[in-house]
Amino acid sequence: MPADQLLATLLRALQHSYAPEESSKLLTTAASLLLSLSNPLNVTLLTSQLLSAPAIWERHDGLKTCLQVLRCFHTASSALAQPGQLEGLVIGRRLSTEDWIKAIIRGADKKSPRWKHLLPFAGLLLGLQNGPTLGSTVRGDLLDALVKAINLALEEAQEDDELPQQCITLAVNYTFDLLPESRFKEINREALLPVLVRSAFFSVEGLRSGYFLGPIDADVVQAGRNQFTWARESTTYFRLEQMLSRPLVTSMGPLSRLIGFSLEHVKNPALVYKSVEDVVLFARTLATQWRQNKLSEIDASEERIFIESDALATTIPRLWDVLKTCMFSCISVLRVVIARAVVDSAMARDDCES
Repeated sequence: MPADQLLATLLRALQHSYAPEESSKLLTTAASLLLSLSNPLNVTLLTSQLLSAPAIWERHDGLKTCLQVLRCFHTASSALAQPGQLEGLVIGRRLSTEDWIKAIIRGADKKSPRWKHLLPFAGLLLGLQNGPTLGSTVRGDLLDALVKAINLALEEAQEDDELPQQCITLAVNYTFDLLPESRFKEINREALLPVLVRSAFFSVEGLRSGYFLGPIDADVVQAGRNQFTWARESTTYFRLEQMLSRPLVTSMGPLSRLIGFSLEHVKNPALVYKSVEDVVLFARTLATQWRQNKLSEIDASEERIFIESDALATTIPRLWDVLKTCMFSCISVLRVVIARAVVDSAMARDDCES
C-alpha cells in the first residue's frame, strides 16, 4: 500500500477509541510510516495525531501508554540511525534526517499538552544516539525543543495530576545521560525536583508511598504447623509484579541518581529540606507497613524453617527485590543531601526560609 494511502487509513483509525493492546498495534504501524512519508507536512500531521488521537489517549494505560509512544519515535529514529534496519520498515523514499527531525518537532503543537511533547523529543534523542553524528544545528534544535518542552510542562503541571508529572520524570530520566550539563542547567530544577520525588516515591507508577506492603499481610497464610506461605497466585503478589514492571520502578536506580543530581544543583535549600522530609515520610510509612506484616517477625536466618519452600523460591525474593530498591533509593538521595550539607553554608543556617 502506498505511504500516503496508508497514512489516510491510519489517521482514520486514530480517531476511534480502542483497547490499549489495539492502540499498541497502531503505534507499531506509525513507527514504520513515520520513516516512509516523503512530505514533511505529513510527518508533522502524523506526529500531531499521535500526541492527541482518541485511539491512543482516550483509554490510555497511564505511563505505559506514554512509554509506547516514546518507543514509537525511538524505533523510527533508531532505524534511521542504522540504515540496515530501514529495509524492513520503510515502504517508499524518505526525507533527509534533518528535515525529518524538524517535521516531528513541528508536530508537537497546541493540539496536545506540553508534557506529551516530551515523548517524541526523548524518543528521537535516544534513537539517534548511536547513529551518524547529527549536525550541530539540528541537534541543537532537538535539545532546544526538549528543554523548552520540559520547562513548559513543569509550568503547567498540577500537583494533583499525576500522569503529566510521571511523564516528565520518565522523559528526563531516560534522556539525562544524553543532556550536556549546560543543557540540564537550563531546566527549571526548582520545579523539577518536587516532581521527581513525588513520581518516584509517592505516585501509583512509583513506589506508592510504601503502602504496597501492608496488604501483603492478608495473603501471608499458614501452610503447615510452623510455616507460612505467600502464594504466587495471590492478588498481592500479582500487584507487586505489576509494580516492579512499571517504567519508573524498573529504572529506579538511574532515577535516584537524577534526583541526587537535582538536589546538588537546586538553588533553594528549602527544597532540599522538603525532599528530605518526603523521603523520611516514605521510609517511616514503609517501616510501619513492614512491622504490621507477619514476615517481619521472621529473622532472615530462620526463613528456611518458617517459610514454605515454594514461597521462599518465588514470591519472597521478589519482595526483597522491591525492599532493596526502596532502601537504596532512600540512601542514594540522603547521601547527596549529607554531602551538600557539608559544603553548603546556606544549608547550615538554622534560619533557612522554607
